Amino acid sequence: VAQGGVAQGGVTQSGVTEAGVAQGGVAIAGETWAIPAASLGPFLAEIPPPLGFSRVWLEDGSTPLGFIAEPAGIAGLPDISASGGWRAFLETR
Repeated sequence: VAQGGVAQGGVTQSGVTEAGVAQGGVAIAGETWAIPAASLGPFLAEIPPPLGFSRVWLEDGSTPLGFIAEPAGIAGLPDISASGGWRAFLETR
């Protein structure tokens, strides 16, 4: 998984795109959240592009629903994969 992040318009943003190990992707830390099914639709309606919702692959082999970014939406953002995840990246700033 590759991740980029940058401050745009005063808002720090990140995005994760799928990239297998063969494509240079690395594992990053993530967070698992539980959202009641009845709240999912209204929650997703508030998520702006280029973020989306899809299956993500976890180290244990499970594939829960999670956030991804459309590659075109994070084009040109720095690759912060080496930091190990979004929260770790923010700690370095």
